Amino acid sequence: KPDTPACTSCHGDDARAPGRTRAGKAIEPMAISVSPARFADAAKVEPAPSDGLAVTSTPSGARVYLDGADSGVTPFKLPGTPDKHTIVLFAPGHELYIAQLKGSGAYTIPLKEVTPSGGPAGIKVTKCAKDRYYVFLDGKPTGQLCPSERLGVELGPHVVEIHDLVTETRRQFPVTVKETRNSLRARVD
Repeated sequence: KPDTPACTSCHGDDARAPGRTRAGKAIEPMAISVSPARFADAAKVEPAPSDGLAVTSTPSGARVYLDGADSGVTPFKLPGTPDKHTIVLFAPGHELYIAQLKGSGAYTIPLKEVTPSGGPAGIKVTKCAKDRYYVFLDGKPTGQLCPSERLGVELGPHVVEIHDLVTETRRQFPVTVKETRNSLRARVD
C-alpha cells in the first residue's frame, strides 16, 4: 500500500522501498482505533455555565482539534450546541489532552508537562504530515508532534506510536535501536 508507514534505520533520505528497513526486513505497523475512553488520565472537567462553548488551557495557546478539525488555539470560543464533541488539545512539551465535552459551557483545562525521555541512543519520527501526528514512545507521551526532535532511548526494542489528531486513530511501530552514533529514523507515512 502506498500509505503504509515504515520505520527505517537510516542516516538520511534514500530510495528504499516503503515498509522496509536497511536490512530489507518488512516492518508491520499495527493500526489501532482509539476512543477518548482510552485516555483515563484525561481529567474530567466540569464546565462553568455558559451559553457558548469556551475552552481555556494552562498554558494558553494550545492547538485545539474539535471533532478532528483544527479549530484554532486556546482561549477558544464557539456558539453553544446541544450535542457533545471530542476535543484534543496539544501544546509542545505537554501531554495530549483528549476528552468528550458538552456543546456548551466554559472549560478550563490544565495540560501536564512531559519529562523528556533519556538514553544514549535516539529515535526521530519522520516522513509524516507536519503537525498532524502526536508521538508516544513506549506508551508514554513525548510532548512532540511528527516530525519529532531526537527522543533519547536505551538500546533495544521500543514502540513508536502516533495519534492522528484529525482521524483520532493510533498506529504503533515496533523498532529496535542498535546503535548510539546516529538516531534511528522511524518513518510513519
